[in-house]
Amino acid sequence: MPVNRIHDEDPVANRQDLINQLLDEWQNEGGLPGAPEIEIHEGGRVFGLIGKPLRLRVVWDAWEDVDPQDRASIIMDVFQQLAENPEDILRVTSVIGLTGSEARAH
Repeated sequence: MPVNRIHDEDPVANRQDLINQLLDEWQNEGGLPGAPEIEIHEGGRVFGLIGKPLRLRVVWDAWEDVDPQDRASIIMDVFQQLAENPEDILRVTSVIGLTGSEARAH
């Protein structure tokens, strides 16, 4: 089966703005109206994983026009900058970014 590599241009025009805003909120835990709701779920066991797995979820209406894969990529970029321990990055098993309406629908 052939494998095709596709190199997309960064489709998120305001990617760096989103990263900066999320990074600021994550560090300061401001909780202002319209701010992202950041959840880090820790628990369970995964074979071969050191420590408990982490699941990251960010509910934020700024995601409205951002593709789900790009949302996850932005969340991971921020988490990598803030991780207290490099091993924590390897513990991430799930990343999801949702708008408020998408979160309420789940």
